[in-house]
Amino acid sequence: KQLKQIIIQNAEGVNAEEGGMEADANQDFQDYWNEIRIIQETKRLDEFLDEEYGGRDDEGEGEGEGLAETEWLVAAGLGQLGEPFLEGKELSESELTTALSMMAPHQAQAIRRRVDTLNYTVR
Repeated sequence: KQLKQIIIQNAEGVNAEEGGMEADANQDFQDYWNEIRIIQETKRLDEFLDEEYGGRDDEGEGEGEGLAETEWLVAAGLGQLGEPFLEGKELSESELTTALSMMAPHQAQAIRRRVDTLNYTVR
């Protein structure tokens, strides 16, 4: 009888562990799909903003390019990142890192490209 209780308790413990592992797997799966969704939304936003405010032209330089990048940042809701450019200054790495810290990697990369262009233009 005691052996039967031990077997039942062990089986219940294994089922509980499997349930926990299943929950972890479900969360990992959900995180994966959320990341995919964020990447897709970022690509669509990037394409839309490029169409509306002009694409990046790495050949072009000067104030016109910087203004296009600033407009892109404003349209993306990140106008504060373009403010230093309008004052003839670069955005510091620490300010940029702070702004990018809560973004998905793909989003951060798109924003960093714009800010790098602005900083290059100011130099």
